[in-house]
Amino acid sequence: MAVESTKALAPEYRSIILSTSNVMCQASAGLRGDEFSRSLRTTLKQLTKEEEDVPEYAMADETTLVVPRQQPIKLEADPSEYEISAKLFLLTSENTPERSTHVRAAVDTALQALGVSKLNQLVVAFPDITFDAEDDASDFKDEDVEEWMHAWRPMEGLQKGGKVDALGVSEFGTKRIQRFMKETTVKPKVDQLNLRDCCVVPKSLIMYAKEQGIDLLTHGDSPRILSEDTLKDILDEFKLEQSGRRVVPQWVIKYAAVVKSRGVVETKGYIAFAQAE
Repeated sequence: MAVESTKALAPEYRSIILSTSNVMCQASAGLRGDEFSRSLRTTLKQLTKEEEDVPEYAMADETTLVVPRQQPIKLEADPSEYEISAKLFLLTSENTPERSTHVRAAVDTALQALGVSKLNQLVVAFPDITFDAEDDASDFKDEDVEEWMHAWRPMEGLQKGGKVDALGVSEFGTKRIQRFMKETTVKPKVDQLNLRDCCVVPKSLIMYAKEQGIDLLTHGDSPRILSEDTLKDILDEFKLEQSGRRVVPQWVIKYAAVVKSRGVVETKGYIAFAQAE
């Protein structure tokens, strides 16, 4: 889709896409917030000209504002030299049938940003799920499982279509992942766990993951990577707010390109999508 640049004040929009630059190249000391909000503010500050009120932006279509205009990242080597991964944070449980559209859009946006045709790994993080070593938090309903599948089914389609090699989940304890596995046709290869509030992975999860060929990996991602209040602060700060309208974050996707031969992260960035109501 053609993207037309402009330097006028930001127009009204129904949806907005906000992207960071390569966070590995940023010096964001002194800026508040976690890595995503810090790097986003750094990017927007760099692209806001002194004489203008808003950072550089573009319109992807009549209703979607893109800040800044997305340019493919130039990897230093051939894509085959990298392990390219992404983690999709779904931020709301409202309108879960729309997740199919959101999943595909997020992956396509990340692929375009990196200038590649495939991800080696895609992990999904669902809202309001945190890892509990005691597994007490796994008291879930069939409706919860159906919500998960609204995202997982299109992920399975992306894997079968060759856009993703392997799929994964985040914060799934033993009971949750056992129930989830019953609904899948493409099994998760990874379960990412944040051990910030606990210090041990339960033996039941270790044994089950081993039986199913699932890698248990730790991570340090923020459990609330982009709240509505944080987004509002950023939009207000850079004159991108919509007068009298809520702008609700729908998803954030984090992507990374690791040089296989050296195990070094060359590129890492974030893309967020929100809708105005």
